[in-house]
Amino acid sequence: MLEFETIDINLTKKKNLSQKEVDFIEDVIIVGSGPAGLTAGIYSVMSNYKAAILEGPEPGGQLTTTTEVYNYPGFKNGISGRNLMLNMREQVVNLGAKTFPETVFSIKRKGNIFYLYTENYIYKSKAVIIAVGSKPKKLETLKNSGLFWNKGISVCAICDGHLFKGKRVAVIGGGNTALSESIYLSKLVDKVYLIVRKDNLRAIAMLRDSVAKLPNIEILYNSEAIEVDGKSSVSLVKIFNKKDNVVYELEVSAVFMAVGYKPNTEFLKGFLDLDKEGFIITKDVVKTSVDGVFSCGDVSNKLYAQAITAAAEGFIASVELGNFLK
Repeated sequence: MLEFETIDINLTKKKNLSQKEVDFIEDVIIVGSGPAGLTAGIYSVMSNYKAAILEGPEPGGQLTTTTEVYNYPGFKNGISGRNLMLNMREQVVNLGAKTFPETVFSIKRKGNIFYLYTENYIYKSKAVIIAVGSKPKKLETLKNSGLFWNKGISVCAICDGHLFKGKRVAVIGGGNTALSESIYLSKLVDKVYLIVRKDNLRAIAMLRDSVAKLPNIEILYNSEAIEVDGKSSVSLVKIFNKKDNVVYELEVSAVFMAVGYKPNTEFLKGFLDLDKEGFIITKDVVKTSVDGVFSCGDVSNKLYAQAITAAAEGFIASVELGNFLK
């Protein structure tokens, strides 16, 4: 997990008592610290609002587990996801936002005040911006994947790829994430099998071209990973080829899942309207079903889930925040 510097909570006005209300009421509390949350923080404090950012269990969001980011404007040779988020965080802190290493597990509204519950405190604010993002999905249809979780089954190449140096691995998926993971792994392992359910890749052209140039990445189209097996860890994956209607085995030491994302909205059930997949339902881009609560980034935008769109929505949320607080 990426480590950020954080303000010493004991130096703030908060009472160091579990589940006691905080004396100070923020103008806005931003839940989440990825591109959406930090951008919302930047514009909120620039508009002279008192803002606190509750960073959550993964400060910086998913970009902190990404190697090079080439599709965020302003960096001619790209930038590491970690450095991009560190720069954003330093910017918002320098402007005056407060950050706390807290994870919200419940939000309540009493009158015109929102109460955000964490393990240590009850934070209070006049408005809330939700920017908690999403997390990688696990492929539930892959037999034995739970049995071999963290024993060759992973959803993060940058986190676990080094464990399989010089070996053969598989990546499941055909989108940007799957190809990015494959490119990263190709520098560490002997062979990458990219398992794609369809007969084409959904990733952007630049990633497709990069994969095509790497001799140790083999793309298996019309294929579905159906089972993993091994002794103490993964040693093979069974593949069903839909075109040829055959099942065969590949010897691999790891399988990396890159099959989409699930929003981090479990704590919002019953408080906000969510769709059947758990994404926050919004209108006018960032307005939620509760007046004074705004949503931005991957937690509600499942169609255009990119760092640049998350940051843009963070700005929009700050504008709507201003309209609400007037």
